[in-house]
Amino acid sequence: MQRDRFQRIVITFTAIIATSFLCIASSLLALSVLAGFIVVYGLVFDKESITHPVYVISGLVGFYFIFGSLNISTYRGEISEHTCLLEYMFLCSMIIGVLIYDIKPNEHAPIHLKVPNLLLILAGLPAFVGLLWIGLSPGFPLFDPNLFTKVRGKAYFLSETIFVLFVLVINNIYLKEFSKIKRALIIAGLLFFISLPGYRGWPIIAILCLCLLSLRYRQKKLFTTLAMYSVLVLGLITGLAYYRRLHSDELILAELVVQKFDAEQLGVFGALLHFALRESIAISQFLIERYQQNVREIHGSLFLSDFMTMFPGSRDSGGIMIASIFGEYSGVGLTPGALGALIYEFGTINTLFIAMLIGIILSYFYKISLKYAVPGYSCLYYLIIIYIIHYIHRGIPKPSYLTNPLLIIFLLTLSKQLSKNIKHLKDIK
Repeated sequence: MQRDRFQRIVITFTAIIATSFLCIASSLLALSVLAGFIVVYGLVFDKESITHPVYVISGLVGFYFIFGSLNISTYRGEISEHTCLLEYMFLCSMIIGVLIYDIKPNEHAPIHLKVPNLLLILAGLPAFVGLLWIGLSPGFPLFDPNLFTKVRGKAYFLSETIFVLFVLVINNIYLKEFSKIKRALIIAGLLFFISLPGYRGWPIIAILCLCLLSLRYRQKKLFTTLAMYSVLVLGLITGLAYYRRLHSDELILAELVVQKFDAEQLGVFGALLHFALRESIAISQFLIERYQQNVREIHGSLFLSDFMTMFPGSRDSGGIMIASIFGEYSGVGLTPGALGALIYEFGTINTLFIAMLIGIILSYFYKISLKYAVPGYSCLYYLIIIYIIHYIHRGIPKPSYLTNPLLIIFLLTLSKQLSKNIKHLKDIK
């Protein structure tokens, strides 16, 4: 295990150095080769550690940057070579951060951890209140996408705590105390409630967590599991996009939009995915250009803007602040992408240090998941890494990125302590 860890560090650093020379020809090519090589190496030579953050971020962040930056449509103009170079540097900084902490040897202290039912009920209460709030007024956007912008932000915040319950329940049902059918029914129920607020990303986040968990516990069926979940995620993205098109007045003319921006070769849903990724990258590029021109059109912190909306009073979210730059005042926010938002607020060098810090944090939680070797801590790590990837696309951190992991850590730690106390009482008897 230690030899594999050292080999992974050496090969990944070598890949970064080698691909850096490709930036002379094309930064996007260098990014593609780096991400592709690392993922293939993990799938072929390091299957046991395929959920290591260096492989996950290379695959998912790499895909986001590559598919969104390819100039295969005219949507949002052209992505420049300079932006692609910054994307390459950002991904390299994240990977280096992961490898810096990866030098620390892995610890192993396996525990058997079952979360008590009372804690499960307490964990689910905020989500229940949030879903009830949405259901009573204005109604669930899952059934009517036009209601999406009418839901209050605080209701969304409360309902998103369902991911706390999700992680704790997954911990319990993966302890081999449930049949496959019962486990599938419980997961399906959780996915349904997660989908009710209408955020397409929420069920995808949950499914990606389940995918990574399955990859960890089904080593012998690695490629089958990867293929199955890939089809499931793409099918969910496609199905939800199609459903929204049928019920949303704004998306009825999707085919015309695809034709307008010369993306027919991607198909309707492939083009919609490309547009979604490209939008945040293009806005990132716009913010980077504004930073280079020393033009500041936003007063206040983008990074903390969504946190400030949780306090009393009326405040604009980060997405609304970005939209105002483009003269959009309909109440719908724009996703700027973390690369541009961070450079706009903190500068290029500080942004690369933040990317490195993100990598260190991911590596830390990966080692925690290895140390305790229980589904709860593994799922916590997967939720954090997917939140990070979601943040890189969204550009503005949400309060739930912080509060949900902290609640999960607290409840898992409390469960662990209760388990120790019960065991201690039994030993005394």
